[in-house]
Amino acid sequence: LFIISIHTPPPSSPLLRFSSAQLVRNTKRFFLWFWIYDFTTTMLSRIPRGLGSLSSSLIRSCHESVGRRKWQDPATAVLHCHHHHHHASVSFYSTSLIAKSNSVGENKSRNSRHPSPNDFNSYEELKHYTVGLIEEIGLCFSLKQKHPDAFVYFYELFQRHPDGERKKVSMIEDITINRFPKVPRNRPMTVRDYQIFIQTSNGCVDSISWVKSMRREDYSIEKKLTSAMRHSIEDQIRSFRRSQPSVCLSCGASTNLSVHHVNHFEALSYDFLHLYPNHPAEFADDHITSQDTFRLQDNAYKKLWQDYHRKEAILEILCVPCNEAQPAWVCPVERKEKRWRPKKGAWT
Repeated sequence: LFIISIHTPPPSSPLLRFSSAQLVRNTKRFFLWFWIYDFTTTMLSRIPRGLGSLSSSLIRSCHESVGRRKWQDPATAVLHCHHHHHHASVSFYSTSLIAKSNSVGENKSRNSRHPSPNDFNSYEELKHYTVGLIEEIGLCFSLKQKHPDAFVYFYELFQRHPDGERKKVSMIEDITINRFPKVPRNRPMTVRDYQIFIQTSNGCVDSISWVKSMRREDYSIEKKLTSAMRHSIEDQIRSFRRSQPSVCLSCGASTNLSVHHVNHFEALSYDFLHLYPNHPAEFADDHITSQDTFRLQDNAYKKLWQDYHRKEAILEILCVPCNEAQPAWVCPVERKEKRWRPKKGAWT
């Protein structure tokens, strides 16, 4: 526009046939079309080998459009360039990508640098390797894109899930590693703070337990009950934390803080279950964290536990290292029920 504004065309120039407004409008159209044309030809030139003749044909159509002065309407020019080749190019290129994707899926075991989860001789070996892999990757929105080798590993791991049919593990398309929703963002993350989601080919997204997948076992009723009891007192824990100074009572640290039961959560729940032994045996899932929770029909038992905890619990603020250094609670009797309910074929 600057060049045109300072250049005085000769009397015979076709530019004199346009008014100033028409000249500006047509110039804008030209540069817009030129940008679209340049972008289109650049992208077509990057089409994979094997589609060279198709891309050349499309580029040739663009050149022919220029020759026929289709640039006066950029949209018409672009549509014209693709009119005869659009369906062929899209279908051919999409088929190529799908074939490539299927080929990767069929050969993922051979292409992965990680061992198969089924090759480990013990649960401890598998746990050590899986924990290290999760810590190495960290948060990731797409394992398939960012860590294809790890995607293969976790795909195979989740085939071991005890409830794999309901989770549709055979239809996994991608895997995401997120921060557990209740984990504070200012706290350094540990392997327990990661939550893994699977995306299946039917468009569903669901969380999945990598621990259950390693063990090939489902949680026992005892473990699910403990999870539901912890979930039901989270509001009390948050309320206590907000009411206290943000400092560790043991070492004075002001970061990475947590709430510690002085009289042990396990001891409180043990005593409560002796007072009220008729506890629920079935549980619901929290729709955000997938944690086991009490069902609506068990609200009466849930309230009994909440009131008991509110009355009996002695809480304090400790940093995570100091909390983990506290002595563990020892059950006064031998547990009759295992924390895990083994599935046929699982490790013993």
